[in-house]
Amino acid sequence: MTEGLQTSASSSGTQAARREYSLLWAILPALLIGVADSTLSIGAILRTGQWQWYLDAAGMIALAVLAVAAWFLNRSGRKHHAAWTLVLGIALIMVTKTIADEGVGVLLGLAGIVFISIIGFVYLPTKQVNRAISLGYIMGAVTLLIEAYWPLARVASPLAASAIGNTVAIVAVAIGYPIFIFRQFRFFNLYTKLIIA
Repeated sequence: MTEGLQTSASSSGTQAARREYSLLWAILPALLIGVADSTLSIGAILRTGQWQWYLDAAGMIALAVLAVAAWFLNRSGRKHHAAWTLVLGIALIMVTKTIADEGVGVLLGLAGIVFISIIGFVYLPTKQVNRAISLGYIMGAVTLLIEAYWPLARVASPLAASAIGNTVAIVAVAIGYPIFIFRQFRFFNLYTKLIIA
């Protein structure tokens, strides 16, 4: 009898460890992207000195700092706070990269909606998922409006220069996101289903 209790206790401990480190799959890419893109932006600052590169570097450094903060929050057991920190970092990047770089707004708008929704679905409780989805859609709309109507000049982004890469990314998001939503749809409450619709 005690062996069965010990086995169930150890398996629940393993599941808790998996849940604790599963957020690292969202934190590590954010940290790597933030560090890599900020170093490229700092190199462009040294070459050209345009204000757009300063904004780009500041946004990406902020993403890296928020990813480290999310890692510490995750380690201290505050997973919901860590997930919200990542969501806010992604929302910040959606706006700063669109203001600084020309031609990335559509891709960032769609990717931001998808990543914020996925982080919300996977790591947040049901009541907070609705807020995360709403924030993702609002930030996606703001990003698209900035892309269409921003009056100041922006720098050409290497990300925007790759039309094939953007098309592949948009198609992957358009196919992958509905599949993810369809697989999770039965677990949503009615309010979440209405927001998604």
